[in-house]
Amino acid sequence: MWLINARTLALEEIVNPEDERYVILSHRWGRDEVSFQDMADLNRARHMAGFHKIQMACRKALEKGINYAWVDTCCIDKTSSAALSEAINSMFRWYKLSSFCFAHLFDLRRDSVDLDEDDEEDWHRGERLVDNIEDCQWFTRGWTLQELIAPEVVEFFDRGWMYRGDKKHLRRDISKFTGIDVDVLEDSDLLPTVAVGRRMSWASRRETTRVEDGAYCLLGIFNVNMTMIYGEGTNAFLRLQEEITKQTNDLSLFAWTAHIDQNGHPSRVNDQRPLPWSQQHQEYRGILAKSPSEFANCGKLSICREQIAPMKEFVISNNGCLRISTYLAPVRGEKDYIFPLDCTDGEPDRDNHENRIGIHLMKTETGYVRCHVSETFKTFDKMFFSGRRDTVYIRKDLTPEESRRVRLQLQSSLIFVFHTPRKYKVHALQARPANLWDANGRHFITGDQENFTAMVQFALKPMFWKFVIVCGLVDPRGTNPKIIGPPPLETHGGMVPWIAIFTDQDPIAQKQLETIDKFANSDDERSLARIRKHVLRWNSHRDGRLPLKEMIDSVKVAGDNDREIRYSVSVRRDHRDGIPVFVVNIFLEELNRIEEEDGYGSNDTDPGFTPGNGFVPRAPQAPRAATPGPPEPSPFEPQPHRHHRHAEPPPRPTFVHRPAPFAPSPRPPPWGSYTPPYGPSGGYPVTGTAPGVRFAPDPTAGLFSPGYAPPSSPYGNPFAGSPGPGYGYPPWTR
Repeated sequence: MWLINARTLALEEIVNPEDERYVILSHRWGRDEVSFQDMADLNRARHMAGFHKIQMACRKALEKGINYAWVDTCCIDKTSSAALSEAINSMFRWYKLSSFCFAHLFDLRRDSVDLDEDDEEDWHRGERLVDNIEDCQWFTRGWTLQELIAPEVVEFFDRGWMYRGDKKHLRRDISKFTGIDVDVLEDSDLLPTVAVGRRMSWASRRETTRVEDGAYCLLGIFNVNMTMIYGEGTNAFLRLQEEITKQTNDLSLFAWTAHIDQNGHPSRVNDQRPLPWSQQHQEYRGILAKSPSEFANCGKLSICREQIAPMKEFVISNNGCLRISTYLAPVRGEKDYIFPLDCTDGEPDRDNHENRIGIHLMKTETGYVRCHVSETFKTFDKMFFSGRRDTVYIRKDLTPEESRRVRLQLQSSLIFVFHTPRKYKVHALQARPANLWDANGRHFITGDQENFTAMVQFALKPMFWKFVIVCGLVDPRGTNPKIIGPPPLETHGGMVPWIAIFTDQDPIAQKQLETIDKFANSDDERSLARIRKHVLRWNSHRDGRLPLKEMIDSVKVAGDNDREIRYSVSVRRDHRDGIPVFVVNIFLEELNRIEEEDGYGSNDTDPGFTPGNGFVPRAPQAPRAATPGPPEPSPFEPQPHRHHRHAEPPPRPTFVHRPAPFAPSPRPPPWGSYTPPYGPSGGYPVTGTAPGVRFAPDPTAGLFSPGYAPPSSPYGNPFAGSPGPGYGYPPWTR
């Protein structure tokens, strides 16, 4: 450290500044300042405009009985990068060690009244004379922030070097217009007790000549060290925030908000110049701020006092993301999450409850990014942020080009919507690839990947039946596989979706599920690609062509001894918030099994049928041909009662289900071979004929279950003997 001898004005090198008493000058740089090299020739330096400040600082030092002074313009060799880096990293400490700091306010006019700093009456008169001190440029510069906080004694002098007061007596006035806590102005050792975001707000309205200095001038405020790289621009402030994360786990560092102008575009706080166009339209950002000005609204932040769980640990990883174990609160009806910052805004309500702060995040292919960057989330609910913690990765920064790319990725997605009766619930839902699955919005971020493949697995409570959905994108213009007919949906990015659903209650699908599980449980990175290959092959024709329309609009039925479930999938194109997406609807509906009147119906536990006296069976009716009809009624809307034994079945919709590869049925037919009505159109297999078998209408779903067969049927009594398992379940043979 170089000090000026106050008597000779020569520079002297001091190894341990703690061993010497010295004063320090804090000032606004002007033109023609004296440099380190200029001090070698004092005769030449005396003719420079900045030399007068050096003389006055030394004179005031001698008046206080101190022999040394330090002035940043001439005591730092700026031609040496090592010396400059050492000085900038040590400056806060040097100011703190000084006996006095003289703050020269060159734009504060000289008052006609001279003040005696030892006179108590003059102290009060001086307080009245500093009404315009707030307008001085010294309080708007970046470097003077630490020069105000670090020294224990700061004395203010006007343009003519007349004494105007000190920090101790003016601390409350200074705190009002600078936002700096009074306690910190009294004792800089209390800096670590102030939230990081709040400390950043002190610099939000201060300016520096060079962009990099906006970060370098704050090193002492946060007790960090970093190398000086002039020319790196705004990256300096990003590096500063990364260094802060190594010293503290205070999440208020991420409570910044982008300043929005009257047109809804980001802008600078103190500067009327517009931002570059690319930054004006940046919708998504990283977790780190661009500049201190984005902390302008953080002046009242404080760490949560009622912290139940320990403060979260986090680190900036080498993949450009912040890694942290935390709970992300989903926003109902939206795709974003709330990331809790464990801090409050310092504005309690009537019951003295403070708003807890969070920020909005959205999941992307490369990690979470920040959305709604001009606002923070606030809630009085203490339990809102309570939940199971998971390790999440948040991008530390996003360029404008990356922000536009994220928007394009979010425009291409597969949204899953489950429709189930109230007594059934989708349970233990798992999705792969996990990095592309958003559990809150239940959608996959597909991007424009031509071979995108994903898998969703869930259980249906209370039976815990297993369902697996395999889906992906395919190019309808491609040849592997070749699509039959025109694309059933409008393409997005040239891609259309395909989808297949499987359940362990389907005997044919059991073998297929074994194949899917074998690849899904492996560590092979290409496991999804292998699953894609098998699923498309299972659903393709022998000539290799894929009936895409049948795949994305299929209906199936499965069941056990207790119930039957009709499950179906359909895909449609929709617009969410003006963004075109593909919506995958999964319908799960229970089919009612009918117990007929005595003597007319049976189930799998009934004894053989014995008709009563006078019974005249109805003549056998041929199955009604399947004809296109109106859409099948929804099981979730009230329908007129039509549960009647002799009711004629309504026409069935012409769903076409392409059967999977042949697999022998493990279920023997309950009463021999028969022909279920409308088998080809409803997806049922056809084996043999039994015109005597009637189907009674289901009141909810419009499907039919075996209900009645006359004993005089030429096929004999179908209910004689021991019935097979699964009442109403057709034989699964091809």
